Amino acid sequence: MKFIAPIIIVIAGILIVFLARNTLALTISPPIKEFTADPGTEFSDVIKLINDEDNEKIFFATIESFRTKGERGEPEFFQTTDETQLSTWITLEQTSVTLKPGEKKEIKYKVSVPEKASTGGHYAAIFWSSQVPEDTGITGVGVVTKIGSLLLVRVSGEIREEMKLIDFSTPSELYNRLPVKFAIGFENNGNIHLKPRGDIKIEPTILGIGKGEVTVNTEEGNVLPKSIRRFESTWQKGTVLESEGKNLVSRFFTELQNEWNNLAIGNFQANLFVLFGQTQPQIIAKTINFWVIPWRVILVGLIVAIFVISILIKGIKAYNRWIIRKAQQKVS
Repeated sequence: MKFIAPIIIVIAGILIVFLARNTLALTISPPIKEFTADPGTEFSDVIKLINDEDNEKIFFATIESFRTKGERGEPEFFQTTDETQLSTWITLEQTSVTLKPGEKKEIKYKVSVPEKASTGGHYAAIFWSSQVPEDTGITGVGVVTKIGSLLLVRVSGEIREEMKLIDFSTPSELYNRLPVKFAIGFENNGNIHLKPRGDIKIEPTILGIGKGEVTVNTEEGNVLPKSIRRFESTWQKGTVLESEGKNLVSRFFTELQNEWNNLAIGNFQANLFVLFGQTQPQIIAKTINFWVIPWRVILVGLIVAIFVISILIKGIKAYNRWIIRKAQQKVS
């Protein structure tokens, strides 16, 4: 069965991950590898390593399971002996390799899927570091940076693509200008990772001026099985100038410029449309409303309008007086 739906759980995080005192100059390819397998089967592949440093280095491997923590999809890698985890199904041909500067090497690995492996998605990473793994009993001083390749295995069987929308909201129902941020939360109750894709169309309703469209899940993140993940999308037109720390007058005019650069007026309807699933694509839709009242722009606009109208009135009165004088001069 062909593996549909590539997962990019944390594309940036896959290339990895942990903060370090120094930089690990090692290139790993591919950063993400996807497979589909039946329970009780085996398959093999390779990881390519390139030493980008100027001196010979020894690199050590660790295999860790992957999951997300929190509701923002932050990656969490961990070592385990749980035989239901993908990391325990992986066997490396060698767990350490010595590479000369610029040298490339392919490391083979094998994945043995248990007969009783659960249907759906399983996730792990093969990391490489110049630091000796602690569980080897060998001591060593080195950097703590790890670079790895993420393995995604979809075990065939009865795939359930079940996801529901648990949140679509804005922090407030009233704004004086853009940006307006939308919070979108999903709960995956299925057994395979799902990637929500779609957009939010913003249309004016009552006395509305302005409209927009923003994309949901621009980073193409996935919601893992039995987890909740929240995304954020922002409707914005122009840049926002910093007004904090300024005096009252300067802050007023800075915010006036911000309102003008991100102008929208009235009540708006935000329509969310999201598509998910590969075997049976499904749609999630919801609508919310909010107001944008740029009171500084409106205030200045009223002042200018009153000034212009008063000038016009005075001008008309002066013109009428001039006409009357002219008429009186002709009569006399």
